Amino acid sequence: MLRLNCLIALTFIGLSSQVAATPYQVPPPPAGPRQVNITSVSEPGWLPSEALEAEARAFVTRYFDLVDGGQIAAAHALQSAGLRAEQPIDAFKAAQQRAAAELGPAVSRSERKLTWTKNPPGVPTGSYAAFDWDARFVNSQRACGYIVVRQAEGSAGFEMVRIEQLQLLDAQYAEMVSKRGAAAVDAEWQGYRAQYCPN
Repeated sequence: MLRLNCLIALTFIGLSSQVAATPYQVPPPPAGPRQVNITSVSEPGWLPSEALEAEARAFVTRYFDLVDGGQIAAAHALQSAGLRAEQPIDAFKAAQQRAAAELGPAVSRSERKLTWTKNPPGVPTGSYAAFDWDARFVNSQRACGYIVVRQAEGSAGFEMVRIEQLQLLDAQYAEMVSKRGAAAVDAEWQGYRAQYCPN
């Protein structure tokens, strides 16, 4: 069975805490006009500015840098009030320590897609950016997830409102392959990846 760390609604499960920051890799922009992904429930006609996109990406980069650098209290402070209430600092630190022991240091994180939503129904108003990413850790070559950040109306900054991560530890992968073969295990991983890291 694959090891899954996930969030439902706006609850939080911590990522791994490391001793050194790992660069957050952004794909090169495609040739031609700028492309922006907007959800169908976003405010009609709205588009994020390039400056807003850069600010959101800088926020995500800072969060991962803090987590990888072991600055857990600072990373926790970037979460929304709802997330901090859901997982207070002591629980957050414990989750970071457990994840770090399992995964080992982060090797890389690569952005796959950025999707925007403005004032979606059923949640607090604001500009939401969802970053889908792939990751590699010393003990896991198969990890992916997404992080959602929000800039409230009239606010000058972002806060983290959701994060989800899925990973398969290398030791688990090797054990599964020895019993079922690489093709079957790879297919199962891709199925989970499509479900929990859909973009």
